[in-house]
Amino acid sequence: MMMNWEKMKKYFLTVLILYLLPFALSAQRTVSGRITDAESGEPVYGASVFITGTTVGASTDTLGNYHLRLPASEGSFRMSVSHVGYQSVFRDIEPGITSQTIHIALQLQDIEEVTVTAKSSVRKSDIDLFWRTILGKIPTKRTIQVINPEAVYYFYNTETKKLTVTCRVPLQFINHETGYRIQYVLNYFTHDYNANVSSWEAQYLFTELESDNYKQKNTWEKNREKIYRVSIASFIKALYHGSTLENGFLMIYFQKQNPSSIIIADAESLFLTTDESTGSKILYIPPGWEVILFCYGKPVTDKNIKDSKEMKLFGMIDLFPNKLQTPGEPVQIFPDGSYRNLLWLSALVSSEPLSGLNMILPVEYHPNDATKQFSENKPSEIIQQSNQPQVFRQDADSEIKKLSSFIQALQAFSENIPHEKVYLHFDNTSYYQGDRIWFKCYVTSAQHQLSDLSKTLYVDLLNPGGEMVDKRILKIENGQCHGDFTLGQIPFYSGFYEVRAYTKYMFNFGYDIIFSRLLPVFDKPKEKGNYEEKNMLKYTRWGIRNFPIKREIPERENKVNLRFFPKAAIWYRVSHRGLLSRLRMKSAIR
Repeated sequence: MMMNWEKMKKYFLTVLILYLLPFALSAQRTVSGRITDAESGEPVYGASVFITGTTVGASTDTLGNYHLRLPASEGSFRMSVSHVGYQSVFRDIEPGITSQTIHIALQLQDIEEVTVTAKSSVRKSDIDLFWRTILGKIPTKRTIQVINPEAVYYFYNTETKKLTVTCRVPLQFINHETGYRIQYVLNYFTHDYNANVSSWEAQYLFTELESDNYKQKNTWEKNREKIYRVSIASFIKALYHGSTLENGFLMIYFQKQNPSSIIIADAESLFLTTDESTGSKILYIPPGWEVILFCYGKPVTDKNIKDSKEMKLFGMIDLFPNKLQTPGEPVQIFPDGSYRNLLWLSALVSSEPLSGLNMILPVEYHPNDATKQFSENKPSEIIQQSNQPQVFRQDADSEIKKLSSFIQALQAFSENIPHEKVYLHFDNTSYYQGDRIWFKCYVTSAQHQLSDLSKTLYVDLLNPGGEMVDKRILKIENGQCHGDFTLGQIPFYSGFYEVRAYTKYMFNFGYDIIFSRLLPVFDKPKEKGNYEEKNMLKYTRWGIRNFPIKREIPERENKVNLRFFPKAAIWYRVSHRGLLSRLRMKSAIR
């Protein structure tokens, strides 16, 4: 009886996987398009295209095409496009749209004229301020390492006391604490020493590093989880789900007119509203309100609330106290931790800023207990069945959790590494010598949807000996194309012919995924129209090429082969039209 129950459980989980998997994969968001030169209209090959704050990125192919899968079904994202010699371009991706097509024409980068005068200089304090602002700390080879610091240009104006930093190529960082390589596209950076305010805009792409050993991997994972629990993304998620205190975030506020009246903010009801038209949640802090965010990394206690009311900031530096502002339009927040519009966070006293790159992880990162962390802590309802023991329900819950993590991992793999599949639909299942093979091609993604990733399909025809005897190069339009092979050319012997179809992009994943189909080709019927005859040559078992045992060799007549060799001689002018020299000739009859 126990064996039957185990079989039923495995059967149930298998059916559940097959049922949930199409829904999980079909909810994906994609963005694709073409990158071209604005002047010539020619495609730009090798342009870097990525979704900022994620691990999703790619380079354009020879036709300038790109195809990206967003890491979440909802949320606000921004796409960055950069290439050496061109101006970087940023495009916002609208939330709620499943598939978008964005074509971008890149403008050549203007080389600005820089005049060095006595008023422009660079100081070590300016360099340290820049790195501390964008990275959160001074870079070192043990924490965050800068691979190309020479690409940064500093300009400090002694009259205006403003620092300007530019960078014409993406900066490359390696975060040795979390195990990520980061590509950082800096749009602009300025710091006003009079107002002590820094302003910058940048887009960044994460690439996970391979660990050298298990100890290093375990250290990275612990550091990631520690950072995640006090990160901006974790705060936005908790705010969206209405569980800031439970997830270690405390907001206090007071008015500038009365700084002593500190109040614990009920952020969900005070600063958060719901847009009735779209159903999205909006965060807005009115002007004149001072809101301070504390990040505990664990549930907030009564003692924590008391300390925050007394503003014991110097004993709370490790809690990352940051001033929170929404200076522009209201900020739209999403359940994946992303947000839209400007959100300011200013570190207080000597605290590390939450906006530094050392405190930011990819959007798609989730700790092992992410589901538990952001649940609403409501008891799950379990349907009691008298004929099933309680122990099975516990096992089933654990198996379903494993299944959920498996589906998430599979979905993330499919999003980050898109695959292509090719299928050919033939007009017949067998052919005769002299026939024509008609076929239609379908190029799909791993989710069985027509793909626009590749634009060229290669179809090969191989004879029974494994030699390629014909080839078609077809243009793919909307994931489809068609073509044909004629079996009347020499030499087309009867036997099993192989048709192979593939795109060059498919070779990134090995040769086993290309489409292959064997088609029988019979001898031409001796009696015209008698297609009941299905004769085929026999082939040897030995030999590499596996050619037919007997071939018809056409008779050829003797041919004369003449070969001419130049010989040293004096050139004679024959006429005004040409020259004449002596030649040596060799003839052979075969």
